[in-house]
Amino acid sequence: MALAMVCRIANQSGVLERRAGFTCKAAWEKQKSCHQAIIDNHEWVDTVLEETTPQPCLFEDVMSLCPDGVVDETKSRLFACWCDVSKRSFWENARAVYASPSAEHGACLTHACACRVPHVDLDVSGLPCVDNSRINIKRMYEQGGTGPLFAVWARRLRAYGIPMAILENDFKTEILNGLLGDAYNIYPLQVKTDDVGHSGVSRSRLYIILASKQCQQIMDPGQLYSSVAERNRGRFSTQPKDYIIADEFEAGGICDVPGVRGKTFRPNEPSLAYLLNQREQEAVAKLDDMYRERFREVSRQNWNLVYFLGDDPSWTASWSAVGHRIPTFRTNCGTGKFWLPAAQRWLTGHGHALTTEGAPESSDEEEQAYSLKFTDAGWELKDNEKGMTTLLPGRATGGADDWVLGQEKKDSRQHELLCF
Repeated sequence: MALAMVCRIANQSGVLERRAGFTCKAAWEKQKSCHQAIIDNHEWVDTVLEETTPQPCLFEDVMSLCPDGVVDETKSRLFACWCDVSKRSFWENARAVYASPSAEHGACLTHACACRVPHVDLDVSGLPCVDNSRINIKRMYEQGGTGPLFAVWARRLRAYGIPMAILENDFKTEILNGLLGDAYNIYPLQVKTDDVGHSGVSRSRLYIILASKQCQQIMDPGQLYSSVAERNRGRFSTQPKDYIIADEFEAGGICDVPGVRGKTFRPNEPSLAYLLNQREQEAVAKLDDMYRERFREVSRQNWNLVYFLGDDPSWTASWSAVGHRIPTFRTNCGTGKFWLPAAQRWLTGHGHALTTEGAPESSDEEEQAYSLKFTDAGWELKDNEKGMTTLLPGRATGGADDWVLGQEKKDSRQHELLCF
């Protein structure tokens, strides 16, 4: 979705001489409840890019790319679900995966048949993080039940010669180096919401970019990201109160909550504190006391103060009082409310969505910082502020269609993805 928005903005800017776009070929998702979301996401992307593309092949388990019995597995109870935990070490399983044949076809839910696993130019994956998450006090890292998934994923990159991959997971880079270091350059990027202007929320993530060593590198991803992030931070900035954007109609949309909680809705009551259950009310009272004791002021006077009521304050204070950011959204944020003491209500769905969108709007009417132009010599990148033009390295062999990932196109596969 983010890439679709980037392509749309780039196409509308007039900076590019050729249209930027991409086509999703396949998706893997084991949770059946997420399958409809993938379909809806594809239709949304088509709407944003103003085009119609066929639905991607939808496969379920990534482990189906590996023959049964290759990975030694036993069942283990973890976080109220059954996970596969191997008796062998991670590297023993990885060697077994690498030595096994890769499945060329899979059961496709989109076409209700066995579809061929497609070749792609970019792989974007968010593999399970339960074994790497800091909130899991029993995490086993690569030795956990999800460890073999990374080996299967890495083997697929090798087998299909995928030029570029992006992995969102707090996975050990030294393990990735052992799996793919000989074939890929690996760049871990620490990404923060400040980098796109949302300094009023907290959602740090680790993205790992892998670029095939057979492709010519035109820029260091870390340096490029730092440059863009620094520019964004200088132009955009938010505070927690900027996400209190619900109008009277939307705020009134929570009137179904009283029925669920067995309470009577009060249409003329400005404070929604009466809708909180006993545990939430106790949490608010505890956090109010903690705030008053620490900062010597009443919590209702601070419009940038947000409490997360999904946690027990006696164990941890999840609030914006210290970091000046809305606490990180976690899996229990669907039921745990983000309470706004000054507004006397909780953050609505609209506010939640805004914290996950792109950069906030800027009132500055600045010209495009960079322009990209294809010439007979290759791609020219111009810094419009400094008036400097840089010729990106590589070879031009007759037109923009032959310029792919900084090197000459070697086969008939169509590359529609332009990455910055």
